[in-house]
Amino acid sequence: MSTPPRTVFRSTVFILTVVALGLRLFRLNAQSLWYDEIGSVQVIATPLGELAAGIAAGRVEPTAWLSTAYWALTKAATWPALGGRDATLRLTSALVGTATVPALAWATAPILPSGAVIAAAAALALSPFHVWYSQEVRPYVLLILLVTLAVGAWVRALARGGAGRWAVVTGLVALALYTHPIALSLPVVLGVHLLAHARRDRRHVLAALVALAAAGVAFVPALLLVRAHGANNPADVRGVGWLDLPYVLYAYAVGFSWGPSTTDLHSDRLRAVVAAWPAVAAATTVFGALAGRGLLALRRLDASTRTLLLAWLVLPLALALAGAVATANPLNPRYGVVAFPAFVVLLALGAGNPRRPLTAALVIAAVGIALAARVELALDPRYAKEDCRGLAAVLRAEAAPDDLVIVNAPYMATAVRYYYPGPAAIVPYPRSDGIRDLDPSRAAADLRALGAGRAHVWLIATRSFHGDRAGTLPRVLAHERVADRRFELPGIVAWRYTRPD
Repeated sequence: MSTPPRTVFRSTVFILTVVALGLRLFRLNAQSLWYDEIGSVQVIATPLGELAAGIAAGRVEPTAWLSTAYWALTKAATWPALGGRDATLRLTSALVGTATVPALAWATAPILPSGAVIAAAAALALSPFHVWYSQEVRPYVLLILLVTLAVGAWVRALARGGAGRWAVVTGLVALALYTHPIALSLPVVLGVHLLAHARRDRRHVLAALVALAAAGVAFVPALLLVRAHGANNPADVRGVGWLDLPYVLYAYAVGFSWGPSTTDLHSDRLRAVVAAWPAVAAATTVFGALAGRGLLALRRLDASTRTLLLAWLVLPLALALAGAVATANPLNPRYGVVAFPAFVVLLALGAGNPRRPLTAALVIAAVGIALAARVELALDPRYAKEDCRGLAAVLRAEAAPDDLVIVNAPYMATAVRYYYPGPAAIVPYPRSDGIRDLDPSRAAADLRALGAGRAHVWLIATRSFHGDRAGTLPRVLAHERVADRRFELPGIVAWRYTRPD
C-alpha cells in the first residue's frame, strides 16, 4: 500500500525539523556571548521590581521594555537554571528557531504548492542566517517565528473567518510587536494584502481591520514609553551605504560566515567584498538565480498570494531602510528580519522542479554553500564572535590584581567585565563610543595618567573600528613600555605592556 501524500508531507517536515535542530544545537555554546547578548542577559537576570523601577526612572535602555515578549519567554526559560544561564538561553533560541521550520510549512501550506512548502521548510532548516540567530540570545529568532505564525493565522482567518481565528491573529501580531518594534512592518504588510484580497472577497474585511486595530491598541503602552523615554541610541553612526541593501539580501542567503567577515566589512566594506570576490560571486550567482526564478514563479500564483509575498518581502526592508536613513544608522540585516521568511519562500519558489538539470544544479550548489557556511562558522575564527570568555581565562592566569586592563572599544568593556569582573581594573579608552580617530598626544597623556604606578598595562584590541581604527593605542603605549606578552583570540588581540627596568 502506498503512503498517503499527507503522511509523506508531515514526515518530510518532521525530518527537516530534526535536521534544523541538529544544525542549531551543533556547538551551541562554543562561542562567547557578544556585547548585545550580554545586554540581553543583564535584563533577563534583573529582578522584575528592579527592572520596572529602572524603566520608570529612565535608567534602562529601551531594548529592555521594547522586547517584553522575549524577556518573558527567556525569564521563564531560566527559572529552573538548568545547565547554566548562558547555555539555557541559547538553547531557548535554538528551540524557537527549530520550531519555525514546521511553522513556515504550516503558514504557507494554504497558499503554495506542496513542493514549494517543503522546499521552503528545507531552505529555512539549512539557512546559515537563521542558524546564526537561533544560537543568539536576542529577540530576532522569536520575532521570525511569531511573524511566520501571524501570516499563517491571517491567511486562514481571511479564508474561513471566525472570532477565534481573528483573536489568534490579534494575539500573534501584538506579541510580534512586543518582541521587537521592527515588527511594525507586519501590520502594514497585512494591510496591503487585505486591500488586494478585498477585490475578490470582502466577507471578512471588517473583522480583519478590527483585529489589526486591536493589536495596535495593545501596543499603545509601548509607544507611550517610547515617547517618554526615547528609542535606542544609534548603534553605529556610519549611516546607510550603497552596499547595505545588497548585503542584507546576501546575508539572508548565506549568513555571516561565507565570504567577507563582519569585522572586515566594518573596516572597509568595498575592499572586503573585492578580497572575497570568488565566494561572493558564487553565492550571488546561485542565490540570485534562485531568487530571480522565484520572482518569475510568482506569476503562477493567484493575485492575492502574489501581493502577500511581495509585500512581505519588500515592505519590511523598505521601512527598515527608511528608519536607518532617519536615525543615521546603517541598514543592519536584522532590522529587516520580518521579510526573511518571505525571502526563504522566494528561494523555494525558485527551486521549482528539481528534476530539471539547471534547477538541480542550483539547488545542489545552494545546499553546498549553506552547509559550507555552517562549517565555516564552527571552524574558522574569522567568523567567530569576540572570544571574551577565552580572554577572561588569559587574564585570570596572567594579570595581577594591580594591573590595568584597557579596552579600546568602549562598549566592549562591558563584555570583558561579564567574563572577567576582576580583580584587575578594566577601563574603556576612549571613554565614549563613536570615536574612530584618536589624537596621539591626548591619548599618550591619558594613558600615562591611567597607568601611573602600575607595573603592567594590558591593551585589549577588539572591534577597533569603533574605538581605535588607526591603531594609535599600541603605538602610544610602545613609547614608554615594552610589550612582553601577546595573546590572539577570535576577534581579540591582547598585549601586556611592562615598564622597562
